[in-house]
Amino acid sequence: MFLSDGFTSAMEISVEQQTYFLLLNEEKQPVIVDPVGDYKIIENADLADDVLKVEKAGRVKFAKGTFSITKSNSVFLNKNVIIREIFKKQNNVYVFNVSDGEYGWINYSDKSAITKIASDKISKEITIPELIVEKVAEEVEKINILYRKLFSDLNQMYPEKNEPPEIYLINSAREITLNLPPNFEKHFPKTVLYLVNELEIIITGTPFSVVRNNDKLQIKMKEQI
Repeated sequence: MFLSDGFTSAMEISVEQQTYFLLLNEEKQPVIVDPVGDYKIIENADLADDVLKVEKAGRVKFAKGTFSITKSNSVFLNKNVIIREIFKKQNNVYVFNVSDGEYGWINYSDKSAITKIASDKISKEITIPELIVEKVAEEVEKINILYRKLFSDLNQMYPEKNEPPEIYLINSAREITLNLPPNFEKHFPKTVLYLVNELEIIITGTPFSVVRNNDKLQIKMKEQI
């Protein structure tokens, strides 16, 4: 097919319900423009979109950011890890590790080590990693300490005494909620903007997103993975 200019050759593809156009050269091969890092064209692969759950630890090998699976570049996935197939090439499957937000290859011979689950049940299977909870808690504590110090100094300078605003973190395994003081964003908009940016950095590459809801900031599963 050709693009709207009438002469640029392209291939129409659909990935996760999104349509893309891949430019082709005169030999009908994909055009790689300014590649970032390594790339490899894999021919005769089959698209796949099953969502899988690891049922047995030490049985499913996962190789991150590579084109093949070897003993030196792979690790065994833990039990209960959720992965989503992207495409298959012979016995190897390229997947998105929903639990960790990483792409890579898996290979497994023990079929009982993995079970297929419905995509709409992903959110019920995924919990927020403890490392993310710890990093979010660190950011919240930094802000709370800053305002405690600020209000302590102000209370020494002026007769009117005010309590410092406090952000509270609630972790319910599948989402993190930050309860902001009333009108906090109105009085301290730059602090909220800073916090949202830091949260988005922390969850980059994971299946989670930051949601603003009145006087709350929440980290939860994206609607679509």
